[in-house]
Amino acid sequence: MIEEKKLPNPEKAKELQEKAEQGNVDAQCELGEAYYHGYYGLEESDDKAKEWLCKAANTSDRARYLLVLHNLVETNMTSEQRSFFLRAN
Repeated sequence: MIEEKKLPNPEKAKELQEKAEQGNVDAQCELGEAYYHGYYGLEESDDKAKEWLCKAANTSDRARYLLVLHNLVETNMTSEQRSFFLRAN
């Protein structure tokens, strides 16, 4: 599965982007992960990864929030950024 994500796939990247922009939380999480790891041919970007993961975290689903927080920690968020994120949510 991860090997497939490492292959360029502009159609998948576009689909994720569109769904994420429409508020699909699963797509926001996956897009954040894709930007962090450079999946689907996307250029690696910690900033874009954090942006999409933070959007995904703005949900009332506590389990999703914890999963997103875990992903944010993996993106090497500074303790200051983590503190801001925790205060904002």
